[in-house]
Amino acid sequence: MGFEAIADGYKGKELSQAQQVDSCGRCHARRRILADGFKPGDSFCDYMVPELLDTNSYYPDGQVHEEDFEYSSFLQAKMYTKGVRCADCHDPHTTLRKREGNKLCLECHEPRLNEFAHTMHQPDSEGARCERCHMPITTYMGRDPRLDHGFTIPTPELTVEMGIPNACNRCHADKDAQWSIVEIHGAHGPPRGVGRPASAGGRHGDQEPRGPDGPRPVGAPRRLP
Repeated sequence: MGFEAIADGYKGKELSQAQQVDSCGRCHARRRILADGFKPGDSFCDYMVPELLDTNSYYPDGQVHEEDFEYSSFLQAKMYTKGVRCADCHDPHTTLRKREGNKLCLECHEPRLNEFAHTMHQPDSEGARCERCHMPITTYMGRDPRLDHGFTIPTPELTVEMGIPNACNRCHADKDAQWSIVEIHGAHGPPRGVGRPASAGGRHGDQEPRGPDGPRPVGAPRRLP
């Protein structure tokens, strides 16, 4: 079943969060196929087996390592447990984001997270983009950059302990992980938990999602312009 057929499956249907994410996972997952005939609304695992996080395809903290696509990464993210679905950020027919840059993230998260005190970078700079810290990019085949949909916190401690890449040194390649630890601790204090998702209340993830009218649960209906 091709992309257009999957996208057309949304027409006139009210899919649950799990059904919608599973429908996207039909193409956006590293998986083995058990049976043909999957349709939007079906259960992913009735037809396919996803690549699990305990394989060499992922780093020990769950970051993508090999070409893993997005499905399994998103299932481990705190945002998934709070009800966020793919179509909250992406148009299912075009795959384009509904808004660009941090505007998309700020539909749910507090405006203060867009300030220097949180990002540690000048406003509107490349380093201040939420995705640079929480969705690090891995480029496949030398030309296909993909964002990690695990939405993790930069944790250079794991680089020191286990050799796992961290978002800080992906950009600041001229520095080492110890420099990143000092910088992050100076701005946000020591970590409360190693490798916790950004929205789980870890080091600098203590925020309540909010909508245009104030705080609201992640995944609750929103009004887009």
